[in-house]
Amino acid sequence: MSNIFEDHLSELQTDMVDVCLEYADNKAERLFVYASYEPNMYAFDVFYKINGQFVHRDQLNHLFKNLVCKVTNTIFPIQGSWPC
Repeated sequence: MSNIFEDHLSELQTDMVDVCLEYADNKAERLFVYASYEPNMYAFDVFYKINGQFVHRDQLNHLFKNLVCKVTNTIFPIQGSWPC
């Protein structure tokens, strides 16, 4: 019975890590999660280490767009306008 809290906490941590990794398209080398539960407040934040860079969650789209553009333009040079 003493492991109920630890089991529940472990399940929550696993779910948080899974969601954060999915949000980063499983490209993160490292994942840093901060979560706090206070009686009147919940707080959560996450940032990643991707390709040696520390990236906040609001920077992921920009980072992935640049990575796709670099790879696409290297492998398949595109003539004309490209959305990157």
